[in-house]
Amino acid sequence: MAAEHVVRRLLSPLRDAAIVDRALADVPDLARSPREAFARIVRAVDRAEAANVSVVELMRSPREAFALEASTTTRETARARATKAVESASDALMRTVRKDEGSASARDGRMDGKWHVGGTMKGTSTREEDLKVRFWNLWGGSRACRTVMTKSARDSVYRNPERLERAVLNLDRVAPFVDSPMLLHRAPELLEYPTEEIVRRLVRMKFLFASFCSVDVGFVATQTPSLLLLEPETLARAVGAFADGDVATLAARVAEFVARDGIDAFAALGTTTSRVEAVNEAMTSV
Repeated sequence: MAAEHVVRRLLSPLRDAAIVDRALADVPDLARSPREAFARIVRAVDRAEAANVSVVELMRSPREAFALEASTTTRETARARATKAVESASDALMRTVRKDEGSASARDGRMDGKWHVGGTMKGTSTREEDLKVRFWNLWGGSRACRTVMTKSARDSVYRNPERLERAVLNLDRVAPFVDSPMLLHRAPELLEYPTEEIVRRLVRMKFLFASFCSVDVGFVATQTPSLLLLEPETLARAVGAFADGDVATLAARVAEFVARDGIDAFAALGTTTSRVEAVNEAMTSV
């Protein structure tokens, strides 16, 4: 069951399978859905911090530890707010990253099957629910995501499952050519960015790589989403440092460098390039 998998993954740092088994037995709703499991675990961590006790100690009374108060925000209200935030820019941004003619639905791979939601056997009937289940499965299996959640403030997006789901769905509405669950769980810092900002960076990335070679920006962003964390100017300078080689393999070489040395080292290339340019400019003006 997907929700039980999420529970076990999120609570794996406790290194106590027996206490997790007891929680699942005493609180059946904990395994009802991935989103509810996440919400209940977040509330339990908050309660442990407030009481200045360990999560293990709190879980000795699982019914109290995983109680879930009613949300004051309705699903309809949250969805309306999220939709309004990205609706006005979606058509223009889609035209920027897609060249096909015709209606929005004709350009949209949701309709013709070009952009399927990854993964199988989710047991859902809509694309939105598919995306949610895929996101929670990926999130529950990521140590980096669990670390971000446990270290975040109580009012952060990482402690609010509805906000996390809205971020995934908003990005999919505007940029369905991107695997939003995969991208956002690989670079969880992006969950704090407004959807419009992520898409602006996607568009700039597309034009940046297009100036050197033909590239699928959706694939590049999904494989190396940390590139979107860089300011566009830094990204441009760092990518430019690689452009003196085979441009056909430019994206692959960038991805390999980031995977091997990290995004900070790649960003440093952009900073170094900037400093070299500054020195050259200073020398030529003498």
